Amino acid sequence: MAKILIVDDDEHLLDALKRCLSKARPKWQLEFAANGTDAMAKLTEDNFDVLLTDIEMQEMTGATLLLECSIASPSTMRVAMSGRFDNLSTYAMTHCSHMYLAKPFEISALVEMIEPELMKHGQKLRRAAIILEDTVGREGNTDLASTPRRVRRRIYRERLRRIGISLGA
Repeated sequence: MAKILIVDDDEHLLDALKRCLSKARPKWQLEFAANGTDAMAKLTEDNFDVLLTDIEMQEMTGATLLLECSIASPSTMRVAMSGRFDNLSTYAMTHCSHMYLAKPFEISALVEMIEPELMKHGQKLRRAAIILEDTVGREGNTDLASTPRRVRRRIYRERLRRIGISLGA
């Protein structure tokens, strides 16, 4: 089941996305945040497959959120959405996100954009997990379960980097 975090400071858009995506893809686990600060809190507490965020937000811009997400959760697929094409949107598109969605958009366009990427993303993560299990077994370090999550992430990223796999952009 795909876990998706959607961030926008427009309440009405969040409500519409919640209603429409819940109907279109009931198997997706959807989480919502009204600003970048709340989204970062959710990203540090849990793993998400996709982060879909507006670029133009008051408290924390979407570009900042995407950049922070790329550091805190590099395996999360990052999608920027905006109705404007200015310097901030261009920066977010080219440096911080994997994909860009222009507002307004059809729900079907969002689903068609994300679903194939989720499948590829899931295959990549499954492959990485198999390699990590094998690597952990060979190194004799089986006590990673008691290691703090952030430390485990750093260890995993380093091990994957050594064998030539990058989970983040």
